[in-house]
Amino acid sequence: MNILDELTNYIATKMSLEPGENLFYNSMPDEPDNCVLLQQESYSTGVPVQIDATCYHVKVIVRNVSNSDAYDVAAMVYRWLYTDKEDMADADGLVKLSDTLTVATVPLTEPIWYKTDEKGRKYFVFKARVFSHRII
Repeated sequence: MNILDELTNYIATKMSLEPGENLFYNSMPDEPDNCVLLQQESYSTGVPVQIDATCYHVKVIVRNVSNSDAYDVAAMVYRWLYTDKEDMADADGLVKLSDTLTVATVPLTEPIWYKTDEKGRKYFVFKARVFSHRII
């Protein structure tokens, strides 16, 4: 299982994004100007062996020519990674990525401004922990 692929496909179903066109994982191409990137960070959080789970640290980067649009897209990705429930009042920290995979998510930061690149595009970033069943 590739957790970034699973998360990318899930986000695509919840938002008007297309994997490989404006939604990517691992690396972000220079085009298009407006896109979303998911990356897995290399540090890990220990999970007791009694718990059959794996913890992933995921960083989400949103790039857009508009500062407000970059933030709005980042906030929507954050929202859908926080819960898959339509009503935020029903949020339980569980997100069903597919028929066979439900994960627990813990947002570590809210979307914050990251940088403006040499083309004037704005970047927002946030991080989350994602727990899934252990894969050996």
